[in-house]
Amino acid sequence: EGASSATGGLVQVQAPDILPEISKSIPFMLTFMCMLPILADVWFKPHPKTFAPALIFCMMCSFMLGYHVHEKAILMIILPLSFVAAESAADSKLF
Repeated sequence: EGASSATGGLVQVQAPDILPEISKSIPFMLTFMCMLPILADVWFKPHPKTFAPALIFCMMCSFMLGYHVHEKAILMIILPLSFVAAESAADSKLF
């Protein structure tokens, strides 16, 4: 007792007071349902030019709807998006 840990950090497990607790399966299902249209489009109409935007869209879905997401996870979206934006003027307007 009384020993502190240098790697403990300030992470705490708390139960929310106002918002309901959700299980990990709900964000998984929401993420999958949001990804399903673009995944079906890529599966049934594959084209090299639609693969990178579809991949970025799937990464964005998992970032926005994930159960436990860190701020650094946005780099998974920004890095491929910068390559796509450098490729065309229309995509660079989105960036």
